[in-house]
Amino acid sequence: MVERLDPKYVGELMRRCIKLSQIYVLGVSGPYVGSIYLDENQKIIGEGHKKIIDGTGLVLHAERDAFNNIKIGNIPKTLVTTLEPCVNFNLKKRKREIFDPCSELIVNEGIKQVYIQRVDRNPRVRTQGIEYLRRNGVYVEVLGWPSFEVKDVINNVNNEPSTHA
Repeated sequence: MVERLDPKYVGELMRRCIKLSQIYVLGVSGPYVGSIYLDENQKIIGEGHKKIIDGTGLVLHAERDAFNNIKIGNIPKTLVTTLEPCVNFNLKKRKREIFDPCSELIVNEGIKQVYIQRVDRNPRVRTQGIEYLRRNGVYVEVLGWPSFEVKDVINNVNNEPSTHA
């Protein structure tokens, strides 16, 4: 079992995730998301943010971008992310998603724990990613803090419900 993270360290990691989420990428609409993977020793092994795959117009979620940035030989055990991982792409066909939902990636890759800044605000999918992870044996902690630091970063510009689902 992976040891739970120290709350102070989680705070440091979440601040880094927020900075990652602020990396502006032309064509990406909100919510802006940053993610970090840790190994079993709680060392950062992968970082990423929501982006467009070069020349395709396809959205790559932060969780998958961070996973893709893990060097060969490193095994992720923990994810820290600013937004609840997606679980259902049926709502996003207009965005031409080509990957499985991030929650499936997390389960399939053996991630043992996930720290989330906030749940998805979209009422059609809210908490479904969290529930999927928990049903599959992943420890999930929703931090829900500090809204003053992240409200303009994570929420899209028009303050509409997220479609990260």
